[in-house]
Amino acid sequence: RVLETARKAVEKAQELFTGLEKKARLAVGLARKIGQRMELEREREAERQRQELARQAEIRHQEDIRAVEREHNLERTRSRGRGRSRDRGYDPW
Repeated sequence: RVLETARKAVEKAQELFTGLEKKARLAVGLARKIGQRMELEREREAERQRQELARQAEIRHQEDIRAVEREHNLERTRSRGRGRSRDRGYDPW
C-alpha cells in the first residue's frame, strides 16, 4: 500500500513536471518572439530616424543652394547697376 501511494505520487510529480516543462518551453518561445519583435521595431525606428536625418540634410542642402543662387543674383544685379551708371557717364547738358 505504501509502494502504491509512492508510485502514484511519482506519477503525479512527473505529470506536473511535464506540464511545467511544456509551459517553460512556451514561455521561452514567447520571450524569443517578443525579443525579435522588439529588435525589429528598434531597427525600423533607427531606419526612420536615418531617413528623417537624410531628409533634413537634403532640405538644408536645397536651402544652401537657394541662398547661393540669391547671393549670385544679388551680385549680378549690383554689377549691372554699377555698369549702367558708368555707361551713362557724366553729362552736364
